Amino acid sequence: MENKKELLKYMIFAGVMGIVVGGIDTVFGKGLILIGEIRNKYFWYLIPFLPIAGIVITWLYYHFNELSLKGMTLVFETGQQKRKRIPLALIPLVMIGTWLTHLFGGSAGREGVAVQIGATLSHYFTKYFHFPKNGKVLLITGMAAGFAGLFQTPLTALFFAMEVMVIGKIEYEALLPGVIASFTASYTSHFLGLEKFSVNIQQSINMNDLKNMMLMILVGIILGIVGRIFSTSLIALKTFFKNKIENP
Repeated sequence: MENKKELLKYMIFAGVMGIVVGGIDTVFGKGLILIGEIRNKYFWYLIPFLPIAGIVITWLYYHFNELSLKGMTLVFETGQQKRKRIPLALIPLVMIGTWLTHLFGGSAGREGVAVQIGATLSHYFTKYFHFPKNGKVLLITGMAAGFAGLFQTPLTALFFAMEVMVIGKIEYEALLPGVIASFTASYTSHFLGLEKFSVNIQQSINMNDLKNMMLMILVGIILGIVGRIFSTSLIALKTFFKNKIENP
């Protein structure tokens, strides 16, 4: 950042992003909590309709904005300057899709959605701030805000956003706006009443025991192999079905 005026602009941008993204994360997070309670109560009545929910989600994407199907790929391509814009429609589509998936017992993460919300909004707001060409810093700022607003873990959000966008080098210029955006988003969602997602882990393991250490290493190796098999097979199956079935 070349001068104080530019630095101030980044700080204001980060603050605005934190408030706006924190507000949207609150709506998304509270929706997830409510949906989780409904799903747990009526699980056996809802889960048979999961395939129908999948069709509805796919229809929504193809009807309103097919490009949004690329999800995080859009964020990466924009960060690599391969793409000029991320469609704003991505935000409601990814939120509704995740709500429906959770409601009917599907498996879907939340962190990816939060990051996409932040990245999309940060990219959208850049046209109002007239920044120099430094899109990656702005994307990192938005991604940090998105993650922090949903999980209220600002430092984790900052480092996640900085590391996930590493293409050759870490953007240290994103540190200050990222910190401001993530803490602002976290405080905003907390102020608006979003519960912090947490899991009470009561079990513990003695890592001073050599046997336990060896078991953990073995588990790590097995999980690594399983993860690689899953990733490889997923790519292969996508290619296979894409060739066999015209309509995704």
